[in-house]
Amino acid sequence: MDVCALIGNNGFVPVFALYERRNVMTVKQIYDKLETFNDDERAKFAGVLCEKLSPTSMQTLHEFQNTWNGSKSPEEFFKAQAKEIKICIELEVGQMGQMVRQVAGLETLTWETEIAA
Repeated sequence: MDVCALIGNNGFVPVFALYERRNVMTVKQIYDKLETFNDDERAKFAGVLCEKLSPTSMQTLHEFQNTWNGSKSPEEFFKAQAKEIKICIELEVGQMGQMVRQVAGLETLTWETEIAA
């Protein structure tokens, strides 16, 4: 069977379809979808993305988690956590974050950085 028959069209496959099949998203795609991920997607992509963040961002996220009011619902927690992760992403892809990552010996993180889950 040829490739066109396998994908069911004239051979054109949108880039986003390839990313979804490979379980790869860019930082920007994760940023945009972070608050709407289901539990499985959040565990996969947010977890792997957090592994790429600087120790400073991870410390910030740990402090957020440790000071969270446990009487609130899990939905409220995930929404607030997504907001904190987004702030960390914004800082790390910005000019100052790029310099901090460089000094720390970390790879550059950009909106186009691919995260494989």
